[in-house]
Amino acid sequence: KADDARACLRAVGQWCARQGRRAVRARQGPGISPSALVRQRRLKQDLTRCGGVPVEGREVVAFLRTRADAAAVREAGLRRKLLAGWGRALGIRVDADAVEAALADWLAGLEVSGEDRSAFLESCGLDEASARGLAEEVALEQRVLALGAHLLADGPSPDEALASEARLTGLWADAAQRLVEKVPAHPPASSPGGRWRGARRARRP
Repeated sequence: KADDARACLRAVGQWCARQGRRAVRARQGPGISPSALVRQRRLKQDLTRCGGVPVEGREVVAFLRTRADAAAVREAGLRRKLLAGWGRALGIRVDADAVEAALADWLAGLEVSGEDRSAFLESCGLDEASARGLAEEVALEQRVLALGAHLLADGPSPDEALASEARLTGLWADAAQRLVEKVPAHPPASSPGGRWRGARRARRP
């Protein structure tokens, strides 16, 4: 057993060394992603144009930090980026159709029509390419979640995930109480979409 364990450790060490060399070659190759420092600098310095008026990214970020739900928004973004990054590291990919579907769902959820698309993306500090990059993150997150039961040994099932989140948020206790009292379930939560369109309508003469 000891010899087997040592052989296993040697094999793992050799595999890790090969992966490390591949990672170095990938970082040196063409089309590499910008580093975290570069991304942070761009986030602060890039200009967003809202109605033709330029606003620096650092100003938008500073304003977002003052929101009451800033922590929740930050955690949602971090969770999505971590899941998408984990998926890429595992070799999971999404095709162009999945990206286009995620992009369409995102814009439809905010009630952004075709005629408003360019102005909306500009007000988000995005062009078409960067909007598709963001949609790819969403598609990757969805793909990782869909594969959740298979990405870990004995991974969680969708119902197990639903139950754990429901217990943390109190929805489990609420559902149990409703079943005892034979009260109908809550209607589906309303979508937050349409806020951007509403804001634009309010500004129009």
